[in-house]
Amino acid sequence: VYLELSSPMYIMGDLHGSFRDAMFFLHRVVNFEHMKYTPGILLFLGDYIDRGPASIEVAAMLLAMKCMSPSTIYLLRGNHETVEVNSNISQYGKGSFLSQCYERFGEEMGKQVHAAFNYVFAQMPLAACVDNSVFCVHGGIPRPVSGWTYAKYLEYLKSPDFPRHLDLMPNSKDSPEVVLSKIVAHGLLWSDPADSKTQLDPMGFGTNARGASTYTYGRPALQAFLEETNLQFVVRAHEAKQEGLRICQNGRVLTVFTSSNYCGGDNAAGALYIASNRLRMISVRHPPTNKNNAEGDDLRQQWRPAQAPHPPMQYK
Repeated sequence: VYLELSSPMYIMGDLHGSFRDAMFFLHRVVNFEHMKYTPGILLFLGDYIDRGPASIEVAAMLLAMKCMSPSTIYLLRGNHETVEVNSNISQYGKGSFLSQCYERFGEEMGKQVHAAFNYVFAQMPLAACVDNSVFCVHGGIPRPVSGWTYAKYLEYLKSPDFPRHLDLMPNSKDSPEVVLSKIVAHGLLWSDPADSKTQLDPMGFGTNARGASTYTYGRPALQAFLEETNLQFVVRAHEAKQEGLRICQNGRVLTVFTSSNYCGGDNAAGALYIASNRLRMISVRHPPTNKNNAEGDDLRQQWRPAQAPHPPMQYK
């Protein structure tokens, strides 16, 4: 569940059922509409489904691309690619992945489609490393438990025996190994960088408003993780940002969010391009979706840069 990749590559964050944003970037980075003509690879950081209106289409398209070009398309798992989240109709309503499966296929077939997608989601990698320098993940770094170091965690993730789980919440029937693997996976998919006001424990972690089972990681924890693993940056998704991108933790954590106008907002869509030991940031803004600008319409002429390009971040 841990990929070791090399640049050049494009990285995209949460899509959340936004077929428009997925197609916008694919039109620009995939040469001649086929990956075999495209130098570099595409890495997606998870949360392909829920909230947006085209969850099934986005997930199906990305999985089809993976089948067609397995050595150049890589899909990480996000927290919404877990059955306990994407089945939550009470929270997400018609935006729930399960609800969309029901609506599209009917209840009986919808359950089968939903279960089949979730089986595939459970096989997805949890993290990736680019050029032995950039740690890519949906949420953030794992929180060490007794006797475990960050380096040991990464070796564990590389093991082909790392368990795959449909849901990540431990229960009383789980073995100690299963509990540990769920804790590790949950932290990678759910954690967030701590802000300056968060009170941190001695290891550099703090509470998280997402719930008691989640946490935030501050600069001390991040610094320890980077030093022990000999990595230089963390690239993650999981949080909507106004410009589609956000740099924090003393310039060592970069958040990328690729679903524009998220939940009716006016945020831009972000992406990254990594090449020649540099991380280059892309931020674009679309017009809001309305009756004259439906989801999935051709928007290739209806966009503008959201902000002046940020200077590239360099690593050794």
